[in-house]
Amino acid sequence: MSKDNTFFIEKGVLIPALLVLFLASAACAPRQEGMVRDLEVLPQSSAYYIPELSREVMPPGKQEELYQDFREMHFRPWFRSEPKFDAASVFWGFDFIRGRDVYAENYLPVTHEWLGKMYRNSDISGYPSRHDRAVTVDNVDMRVLPSRSPVFLKPGAPGEGFPFDYMQNSLVPAGTPVLITHQTRDAEWALVETEYAAGWVQWSGLALVHRDLVQSFKSSPLMGFAQDQVPVLTAQGGFVFNGRVGMVLPQDPLGCSEKGQGLLVPVRDKYGYARLVPGKTLQGVLQKIPMRPTGDNFAGLMDSMLGRPYGWGGMYENRDCSSLLQDLYRMFGIFLPRNSAQQRDFREPSSLEGLQREEKLQIIQDKGRPLLSILYMPGHVMLYLGEDPQNGHPVVYHSMWGLRTSRAWQLADGRHIIGRTVITSLEPGREMHNLAKPRGLLINRVTHMTTVVDRPN
Repeated sequence: MSKDNTFFIEKGVLIPALLVLFLASAACAPRQEGMVRDLEVLPQSSAYYIPELSREVMPPGKQEELYQDFREMHFRPWFRSEPKFDAASVFWGFDFIRGRDVYAENYLPVTHEWLGKMYRNSDISGYPSRHDRAVTVDNVDMRVLPSRSPVFLKPGAPGEGFPFDYMQNSLVPAGTPVLITHQTRDAEWALVETEYAAGWVQWSGLALVHRDLVQSFKSSPLMGFAQDQVPVLTAQGGFVFNGRVGMVLPQDPLGCSEKGQGLLVPVRDKYGYARLVPGKTLQGVLQKIPMRPTGDNFAGLMDSMLGRPYGWGGMYENRDCSSLLQDLYRMFGIFLPRNSAQQRDFREPSSLEGLQREEKLQIIQDKGRPLLSILYMPGHVMLYLGEDPQNGHPVVYHSMWGLRTSRAWQLADGRHIIGRTVITSLEPGREMHNLAKPRGLLINRVTHMTTVVDRPN
């Protein structure tokens, strides 16, 4: 105890002194048991790391070029003359299961009978059997096999079991153009393609589109949402679906976006076709796409997704690492592929393989562009946010499941679960005695950096 504090004891007030110390220590205590230090000391606010919030991070001409590419790719499934994905690409799930011990939702082995039922229902020999333009009328799960049932590997192993359902391919937001290429024998499931993925979607989440709707949708300005879990209603007040960051819908020219009435929503009629009807939502959440690429616009969108639970393959309408970045960049009119390896190769990546920790950090700080550079390690991507104003170290924005930990008397790594979207350094958990070092430190596993928008000449 310092000399200045000895008066508490000298004046015979030890109990009040201890109470003051207890309250002071409680105020600094971790917000949850076992929280990694990064999440205690690094402000979970993107704006804190962006020095010039009003500055645009890319030239307007470059953004317009990227936006035109985005529109072309977004609507491309409606204009294909044949499937983009071959049979091996869309039916890979059968080979995946046959070669492994896999488990169902009750953690019992998946039976041959179940797999056989999936195989017969998929009618692989008949692929492709359809060629129909459609649109999603709800936020739908794209599945590897035509089933809601999950498939897990080694449920008790770290990084396996829940939530890692290997039948979950991606969430497809409402209003997404798709091409239907096949359907199951029982007609419950349709095999659909977006520009970035293919998989099975239940028919109830789809509606066929007429040529007039295609032209109306494609020619309209596009609107998006600045928040998640925003109820979208028809003009009459009927619930349609939840709006979310990354959802793209046509603008209603007769509505007022500031009042939440500036969008058209696709609904399915009794014949299974889509109609665009005026919709409404909460005030202040609609944004015209592309948004101005300013630091404060990035910060607002990023902070709206901070703390959201991790969602493998978009499960439960949450996000994994790559869907987080895909949804963020959609709002600025930039197309990103769906998975982490594809995002690494989206632009010519800079290799960081074989470099020491200090070399990697220096290259990231020297050549990385805050808000525009993606850091890749096998199975995971992170957005380079900038430098911590307190110490000058790089910080990243990402949705992560957990950190690798070492376990006594066991060869396999464990996991310290984070399970949400966070801002961290490239060495979260470095203070943990049980972190699996050096492989548990993110910086040691980073292999590439990809900058989405090139530096201006």
